[in-house]
Amino acid sequence: MTIDQLRRLHPIGGKRNAQKTLRQMESEGYINTFFADRSKVTYLGKKGREETGVTIIRKKTLAVRHFLLRNEIFIRYCPDKWRNEPELVADGEMIRPDAAFSKGGREFLIEIDITQSMAENRNKMRGYIALKQKMGDKFPEIMIVTTSEFRRNEWEKMLGKMKGVVMTADDLR
Repeated sequence: MTIDQLRRLHPIGGKRNAQKTLRQMESEGYINTFFADRSKVTYLGKKGREETGVTIIRKKTLAVRHFLLRNEIFIRYCPDKWRNEPELVADGEMIRPDAAFSKGGREFLIEIDITQSMAENRNKMRGYIALKQKMGDKFPEIMIVTTSEFRRNEWEKMLGKMKGVVMTADDLR
């Protein structure tokens, strides 16, 4: 998470106070940080995982932009239920969205598109269409977050008549 994401989720005061608190937590081994896209990214260190009971070890990764956008969706929509990369199967058809969440009785599948080729995206959309045909009206809405207007337009064409929304990362902020 970035410091701005943390500040939106937790009452840790202004930016300076938050930075001071996070520096102290980092020096004590509760968190680790690195820079990505001109933002300081924070994740749990060993002591932080032990204190919170978290068993998943996160490290610096090339997928950090992907994770940060997923965080933005979580913060914006405050879901009732959230799952990262769930496996959805219906009659032999399987798809793995980046996340799934429910809010107010509505179900959503999340696709975050940063660097994948449009050919790969079209293939994934074919999977969604096949799964929708198997699931019928029980199929969730699709929420796609991408990085440019061009990619948004391409996704909107692929989405067609399926229930869903396509937005850019700037729309989330």
